[in-house]
Amino acid sequence: MSRRGDNIHKRSDGRWEGRYIASRNEFGKAEYKSVYARTYADCSERFKLARCNLLPVSKPMACHTVTFTPCGIPLQRSASRAA
Repeated sequence: MSRRGDNIHKRSDGRWEGRYIASRNEFGKAEYKSVYARTYADCSERFKLARCNLLPVSKPMACHTVTFTPCGIPLQRSASRAA
């Protein structure tokens, strides 16, 4: 990790990655997060927003809930997202 400046580098797959310290755990160890982009300028912009917690986070995909009987046969299946 760099001590000064932006920690942005080009990956082997051609994308740019910006890494930053998101938080610290109870032992003081740094927990890192990354932002990715196709261009350096876009990565730099996302990097600055992410460090200030302004980067929009995508919502996780809804999953299906399956209820099983004690013998393991599915009883019902319901989707948690609206159709």
